[in-house]
Amino acid sequence: CYGCGKETEFGDDKCWTYLTGYESKPDWLLPSTTEDASITKWEGDAVSVGTTSFTAFYHYDGTECSDSDKLGIYFDRAGLTNLPADIPDNTATNALHKITNCDTGEVTLYANGEEHEFSYPDVNGNKFKHLYFGWNPEGHAPPGIYDIAHLDLHWYFINATERDATAAVPACESNRCEVNGLLEEVTCEDLALCEAPTIDADRFMSGGNESLWFCVACVPSMGVHCFDPDAAAELTAGKDFDDTFFMTRWDGIVNSNEAMITLDAYELLNEGLRAEKCVSFRTPEEYVFGDGCYPSAYCYGCGKETEFGDDKCWTYLTGYESKPDWLLPSTTEDASITKWEGDAVSVGTTSFTAFYHYDGTECSDSDKLGIYFDRAGLTNLPADIPDNTATNALHKITNCDTGEVTLYANGEEHEFSYPDVNGNKFKHLYFGWNPEGHAPPGIYDIAHLDLHWYFI
Repeated sequence: CYGCGKETEFGDDKCWTYLTGYESKPDWLLPSTTEDASITKWEGDAVSVGTTSFTAFYHYDGTECSDSDKLGIYFDRAGLTNLPADIPDNTATNALHKITNCDTGEVTLYANGEEHEFSYPDVNGNKFKHLYFGWNPEGHAPPGIYDIAHLDLHWYFINATERDATAAVPACESNRCEVNGLLEEVTCEDLALCEAPTIDADRFMSGGNESLWFCVACVPSMGVHCFDPDAAAELTAGKDFDDTFFMTRWDGIVNSNEAMITLDAYELLNEGLRAEKCVSFRTPEEYVFGDGCYPSAYCYGCGKETEFGDDKCWTYLTGYESKPDWLLPSTTEDASITKWEGDAVSVGTTSFTAFYHYDGTECSDSDKLGIYFDRAGLTNLPADIPDNTATNALHKITNCDTGEVTLYANGEEHEFSYPDVNGNKFKHLYFGWNPEGHAPPGIYDIAHLDLHWYFI
C-alpha cells in the first residue's frame, strides 16, 4: 500500500509505503525418500506412451485441505528418451489447432500426439474428475512459443463427457485475431461459450487488481485459456517456454487447471542440473464446484529414490487451500436480505434492472448496489447508434497536431434511481451502452458499458 495524508498513524502530513496482508505459509519440503505411514497413496492403472509407463496418483494425509497433498502423474525417468518422436497415424489428421496468420492468410495445422485419460477417485474432498494427458512431440500453436516437444496435463473439474460436449461444429467465420497476430479457428458455438462472462469473474483473482488473470486463445474441448502473468513468463516477459500454467474457462465456468512442461525442462531435472521445481499460481477466491480444497501450486521433478518409486519423474498439483462455494443466484429467498429492485429498462431487446440488496447491518460488506441484465442479452445489444443520439456527441476530440476533429456519439443512455435506505449514499445511476466506444481513440473506442453511480 502507499498513500499520503494530513493526519495519519505516522504523524501529520506524511506519505507512506508498506507491505501488508501477511499470511501464514508452510515450509516447502522436497519429496521425502522415507515412507510416511500417515499418507494414503492412491494410484491408478499404468498407461504406456511409446515404451514409457505413466501412472496417475493422489497422495493425501487425510487432514482436511492439507497443503502437502499431491495429485498428479509420474513416469519412468528412462522414458524421457523413449517418448515417440512422431505423430501417431490415428491422430495425424486430428488437428485441434488450425491457425491462420492474420496478415498472410497462411494456414498451419498442429496435430495432436498421443492423448490419454486418467480418472481420479472421489475421496478426501478431491474436486478433480480426470486428467486429460497429451504428449506433443512437435508442440502446438502459437508458433515460436509452444511449438516444441512438451507434455500437456489438463486436470478437469468436469467429466470427460462434459468436456467433449465443448467440441461443436461447424466452423465459425471470425475475423478475430488471437495471440501474436494469429487466428484460431473455432466453431460458432465454441466462440459464444468461450466469450461468455465468467460466473466467478469478480473472484477470478486473489489479492487485488494487480492479480488479475488474462485470457487468450479459445480451444475446442477445453475453452478459453487464462493465465496468471507470474506463472506464464513466456507470454508476459518474453522468456523461453519451459513450463507454464493455465486455467480454462467454458460457458462462464473455470473447468480445468493445465500445466505444460517441455521435455527439455524434465531432462534438466533428470540430469541433476536443477532440483524439483514448484510454481505457485493465483487462485479464484471462490469456486462453482462447491466448498472444498483447491490447489495453488504445481511441481515437477525427476529423482533416483522418490516417493513414487526408484528412477521416476513426476508432475503434480499441491498447496491445497480451503475455498468456499461460489453460489449462483439462489432459488430460495434469504429472509435476512432486503431486496429493492427498480423498474426494468430495455436496451435493444435486453432488459436492465437496478437493484440494492442489503441485510440491514450497518456497512455490511455483503451489501450490493448495482444493475443486472440477461446473459443472453450480451449478443442482442444494439450495434448501431440510435437516431435520437446520433448527433449528441459528449466527446468532441481535437487532434492537437493536425486539428482533426472526431465526434464520439453516445449509444443508448438511461437513468436509474436508488432509494434512500440503509445509509445508501448513491442517488442515481447514469447508464450508457456504447457500441462504438468513445474517446480517447485506441483505448476506450470499443464496445462497452458505462455505469456512473452518482452521490448527487
